[in-house]
Amino acid sequence: MTEYRKIQILTDADQVSRVAAEQFVELARRAHAEDRDFFVALSGGSTPKRMYEYLAEADSRDAVNWERVQIFWGDERYVDADHADSNQRMTREAWLDHISIPKENIHPITNQANSPEVDAADYANTIQALVPTNRFDLPEFDLVLLGLGSDGHTASLFPGTDAVDETEKFVTYAAPEGQNSPRISITFPVINAARRIILLVAGDNKKQVVKRTLMGSKQEQSLPIDKLRPSGELLWLLDTSAGSGLSDTVGTNAASF
Repeated sequence: MTEYRKIQILTDADQVSRVAAEQFVELARRAHAEDRDFFVALSGGSTPKRMYEYLAEADSRDAVNWERVQIFWGDERYVDADHADSNQRMTREAWLDHISIPKENIHPITNQANSPEVDAADYANTIQALVPTNRFDLPEFDLVLLGLGSDGHTASLFPGTDAVDETEKFVTYAAPEGQNSPRISITFPVINAARRIILLVAGDNKKQVVKRTLMGSKQEQSLPIDKLRPSGELLWLLDTSAGSGLSDTVGTNAASF
């Protein structure tokens, strides 16, 4: 992993969401203090949804200059924007519809071309055009939010798909086995280039994959999450259930960078 990794174990999923929201506000304000926009790639899921609801509350809503926040998505199901499974729809209903953010600051993944491959390439072009780059010409988000599946997937980079090993494209697509729709996802080179990555992980069903990822043997079968090798800061936010398999030697601590 990285020397900048920090792990925080919190009481429950709601606390994971709350601390993630606090981190978002802190990082956004830091970017604004540097007189620049704040670039974030969002995640789907129930724990991020609660985070977004916290960001819609008055304390968070009033603490951020939303005119200088640029919203992207790290992954999306290949469905219409108003579909029940759409990450974009969930985010709008939980958060974006309740804050004063310019429409042009919201950059969703779309299915307008009716081709996941074409729409993935279009989104890569959008990211390349708008997101500042690092010295390696990779898009450098201020924050990338991620979840972690019990199968070791993160974003929409699932085991057994070519998307996991994609290194040339910024955005790719896949049709993971057992999923109802194709997925579009940013790739690990983009994820790993972020200034900060926050993993929001909650639930007893995540305990084994968390333990295996943070304490596992190098000889174990590779999972997508193993390709998370950040160049910036990495914060694991776990609830007590997800973190219950970790030993004290992992080095959990408070989330201060």
